[in-house]
Amino acid sequence: DETQAPMDPNAVSKAFVDHYYSTFDTNRPSLANLYQEASMLTFEGQPFQGAQNIAAKLASLPFQQCQHSVTTVDCQPSGSAGGMLVFVSGNLQLAGEQHALKFSQVFLPTPCLHIIGPLTEIDLFHLVVPEAVLDKQRSGSGELGVVEIIVTMIDMLLLVDIYQALIFSIYFFGQQLFHLMPTPQGSFYVQNDIFRLNYA
Repeated sequence: DETQAPMDPNAVSKAFVDHYYSTFDTNRPSLANLYQEASMLTFEGQPFQGAQNIAAKLASLPFQQCQHSVTTVDCQPSGSAGGMLVFVSGNLQLAGEQHALKFSQVFLPTPCLHIIGPLTEIDLFHLVVPEAVLDKQRSGSGELGVVEIIVTMIDMLLLVDIYQALIFSIYFFGQQLFHLMPTPQGSFYVQNDIFRLNYA
């Protein structure tokens, strides 16, 4: 019997990211097909679970036209079931806005036997704004557009389930993502660690 060659995580993650943002920019309601009822989205600190709730949140965003420009895609295999941890950063250009916004997004796609391609189990999204721009907004001398920005440093712990956790930290100088897995002793170890500096 012929054995199936293992998937290249980098190629799969790039194809997934290209498809996700192309769909987001041109046919946002179709993103519901990439999520299941167990899927979770954390969008700027707000949690949403289930494909329909996630699709409703994305449809309710206060901008209808946008263009994602991906700068980096970091991917690591995660777990024994063929999952991947995908960390994306780039620029988000909103219609009518002069300056693009920086964004970071984390996906934890998992294989699905019933459709072609991975489904998204976990999705974390945050906008990343240079400190100088935030200073202008705090003083009332600058506008950041229609999207609300989280100003403070963020340390977010998202429980994937009772057996594992994701920690997504955003600093004014960089971002770091940890995927934690449990040990027999009841503590956690770092299975995946991705770090990126902000150069903006």
